[in-house]
Amino acid sequence: MRTPAAILRALGRDRRGVSVIEFAFVAPIVVLFIVGIVDAARGISAKLTLDQAVYRGLEKAQVGTVQSDFTFVQSEVATAASISTTAVTVTKWLECDGTETPWDQGCASNQQTARYVKVVATKGFQPSFAYGKMFLKAASNGTVTLTSEGSLRMQ
Repeated sequence: MRTPAAILRALGRDRRGVSVIEFAFVAPIVVLFIVGIVDAARGISAKLTLDQAVYRGLEKAQVGTVQSDFTFVQSEVATAASISTTAVTVTKWLECDGTETPWDQGCASNQQTARYVKVVATKGFQPSFAYGKMFLKAASNGTVTLTSEGSLRMQ
């Protein structure tokens, strides 16, 4: 029969379970990295979807036949981004020789005329875990606000 001291010496030399213990230490860190990468990919995907919706709205404004009422752009962007129309702002302005004037006023015949349309869309993104408050300037509920905007000169 072996003595307790001999059993402890034998256990101290046994290396069979070392890899399992090392994996137990490393696995939570690896899982956190993977979750962070997945959340970052989800956030980037949401931002790209919002950007594409704004660009789609600007494209519709460019080829649209109505050149004074751009409410159709607001609904187009909201539909493409799966957000409400209140989260989309469409601004239009006229510049006469670089000076901003009301859209419907018009410029003098000797002035350079430029009409612009700007679309701004916002959407909330909820990360899987609450680390958004620490790193992403999230709201108190953990939601990160994504904003996309684009402008277009109409001629």
